[in-house]
Amino acid sequence: MSGEAVPPHSTLRITRASTLYNIHPHSIVFAQSLTPERSQALTKAVNCLLLVPHQIDSELLEHMSVDNVVAPVRNPRLSFARIMNTLVGTLPQHQEYECVSGAWVSTGAEIADDVVIEPGGPS
Repeated sequence: MSGEAVPPHSTLRITRASTLYNIHPHSIVFAQSLTPERSQALTKAVNCLLLVPHQIDSELLEHMSVDNVVAPVRNPRLSFARIMNTLVGTLPQHQEYECVSGAWVSTGAEIADDVVIEPGGPS
């Protein structure tokens, strides 16, 4: 890894992908180029992984890095595709399910202590 930037330590959890025009928390977003409109959209991101062109303005980078992990890369779309391919490729293809209060839940699901599963309807 000699000569490459080392990403900062982060506990960021990515749970989805978002578009620039509908950014959700905990998502991965890319901007192929940074027009004023796209830059403005990215400043609204919170708890996201932002893939941006490597020639990003340092002031904008600093502003976006307050609430996000920002990765300046040479080709944001390609980086996004590679990350998504890695994530999707590691998803289990088959799940085992059990009926919990009438709802089908994966046996490997992590359900928080304060979650209530309401009775489901007939299947």
